[in-house]
Amino acid sequence: MAVLLTGAERDRYVDALAEWNVGGNPAPVEWAGRAEEDRVLYLPQLTPKQIKKALYIYARDGGDIKRVDETREEYRHWQHHYDLWPRLRRRVYYFETRFDCQDPDEPTIYIMRFKPHG
Repeated sequence: MAVLLTGAERDRYVDALAEWNVGGNPAPVEWAGRAEEDRVLYLPQLTPKQIKKALYIYARDGGDIKRVDETREEYRHWQHHYDLWPRLRRRVYYFETRFDCQDPDEPTIYIMRFKPHG
C-alpha cells in the first residue's frame, strides 16, 4: 500500500535529501542498487550530484513522496521503499529510494533505481 508522506515523516525525508551534496560513508544521499546503470541508460548527460540535487528540489518544493510497503521477497529486509516523480530534462521519472533512519542523527537515503514514468 502506498501512503503519501506528510508531517514529521516527510520533514525527516526532505531534511535528509537536503544533504545531497555532503560526502561520507555512507553519504546522506547515496547512489545504490541499479542507479548508476539507470543513469547511464536514461540520463547520461547528468551526473549523480545533479540528479540528487533535482530530487531535493522536487521534494523541497512539495513534490509527492510515497511510502510503499515492501512486498518483494528479495527486499523484505526493508519495511518500505519511497517513490518520487521529479521532472528531469522535460520528462517525468519514477525514482525508488530506501530511507534508513535508524540513526536519527545520520539518516541515509539510498537511490536504488529510476526510469521514465508514463
